[in-house]
Amino acid sequence: MAKMPAFQFYPADWRKSPDVQAMSFFDRGVWFEILCLMHESDERGRLMLAGKPMNDESLMRILGISRTKLENSLNTILSLGVAYRDDDGALCNRRMMRDERLRAVRSASGSLGGNPILLNQNGKQIPTPSSSSSS
Repeated sequence: MAKMPAFQFYPADWRKSPDVQAMSFFDRGVWFEILCLMHESDERGRLMLAGKPMNDESLMRILGISRTKLENSLNTILSLGVAYRDDDGALCNRRMMRDERLRAVRSASGSLGGNPILLNQNGKQIPTPSSSSSS
């Protein structure tokens, strides 16, 4: 999977999300760090490490927090439905996975080429709304 330099983050959605706001400040920080790790993951939106679901021990070390704090945060994150574990046990974020599927579909569609009506046909460029009238 190609490395993406950033992911979309909507502060208003974060602030208005009842499940996220129900978490403590600490748990929201843990969740945000996990989102950053999910963005860098082999499968965007699934917390993976070396092609397998990341285990809690590795996550604990990466985040630099104790096992107890991680377990408490994960219990909160999962119980509020902010994230879920898939059949393989990977921690997942629905929105990031949905956004990644949409990005992949758009990328595949874009590689098929543009609208043939707007393409250069027989040496004549068809003007588009963004075309300059002076050209």
